[in-house]
Amino acid sequence: CFRPLKDIIVYLKRIPQLAALVAANTVLGSYMMAPQSALPAADSDAERQSLKSLMTNLYAAPEDTVTKELRLHLRHIEEKGAQCAEDTLFVRVYKQYPDDVGCWMVYFLNYVQMVPGEALFLSDSEPHAYISGDGVEIMACSDNVVRAGLTPKWKDVPTLVSMLKYSTTGLASARFEKICSEDAPQWQVQCYQPPAQFPDFCLYR
Repeated sequence: CFRPLKDIIVYLKRIPQLAALVAANTVLGSYMMAPQSALPAADSDAERQSLKSLMTNLYAAPEDTVTKELRLHLRHIEEKGAQCAEDTLFVRVYKQYPDDVGCWMVYFLNYVQMVPGEALFLSDSEPHAYISGDGVEIMACSDNVVRAGLTPKWKDVPTLVSMLKYSTTGLASARFEKICSEDAPQWQVQCYQPPAQFPDFCLYR
């Protein structure tokens, strides 16, 4: 799910290549010049609209411009060193998907490192991507898997941009604890149960 806009603005200020793609001559550009107190409130309509504009601008940028800015940023990291975990992740993702516009998403989405036994719940229309590791993904019956980058499969950018919720509070409620099942305590069965409004599935382990 998306980072708060105020955190993304920090990256835009630090990474001119990214700012050139999404913020030039837009309200996002004005936010870069404003104090954080002037930015839209978290998960407000204004913040969601700003995030949608950010995504629209990024994926509408000409492919050759995206490629140029990606390579410039990669060269900068290789020459100056990574300044944060997201820079290191950018290099890693770029080497797997060179010149893919989706590489920029490491600065827009929350970067979560999980340990064995942890679980996350993401509701519908929340963007996500897997980097590495083994996991179990459970979802309700659906043919609604929409991709926009970091994949050799079919991409449908207009649909994805239009359908996302652009919420920045998803991560706070995404982690949930496993509970011991009362159905079979002698087997030490653990249950991963999503929020009550999503009764379609759970995982017993």
